[in-house]
Amino acid sequence: MTLSVTHTAGTVTGDVECRFTESGITVCRFRLTDVPTRWDASAQEWRDGAPIMYVCTAWRNLARHAAESLIDGIRVLVTGRLTDVKDGFIFLSVDDLGLSLRQRIAYTEASLPSPAAAAPTRAPDSGPPVPASAPGAPPVWWARQRTGARPRPRTRRSHEGGLLALSSDKPRNKRKGLWARHGEATTDRACLPRAHTSIVRT
Repeated sequence: MTLSVTHTAGTVTGDVECRFTESGITVCRFRLTDVPTRWDASAQEWRDGAPIMYVCTAWRNLARHAAESLIDGIRVLVTGRLTDVKDGFIFLSVDDLGLSLRQRIAYTEASLPSPAAAAPTRAPDSGPPVPASAPGAPPVWWARQRTGARPRPRTRRSHEGGLLALSSDKPRNKRKGLWARHGEATTDRACLPRAHTSIVRT
């Protein structure tokens, strides 16, 4: 008797049962439900037909892989041989099966992406836009240098409550830095650091 080979697709129903024979061969069994659809010309829509129930049995490596991969509700493609029809179920001896990619993405061990693959990507931030100069005009940095635009001086509060304005031209030298405190005046230039200090009254 020649067993007919069939190709079908359906949704796994329930858990996958796995067992071992006395000789150590892995066997798994799972149920499959296929709901065919047909076009209703009068209603101009697709309608579900009567569900077809399968009982699929896989052996050896295919059985081990199916037990690790299949869960309830996943859609699979099955190639197998018809062995029996009983109590409304079609029994298949599975030769090969695969996941349906109609409603999901499947990765293999060779094509498994890195975690960074799922991260959203965007163009790198290039900073604030730089205004373009008119044709023949000097660059922006040259115009700023000629106008003498400098950053605002930093301030620091003294122990007596006054604010000390420190020039940002040169770094402060604490070893030589004798600041003019609030309420004190000094005329000795040797006591002042190179970064000139002025008093800001509060």
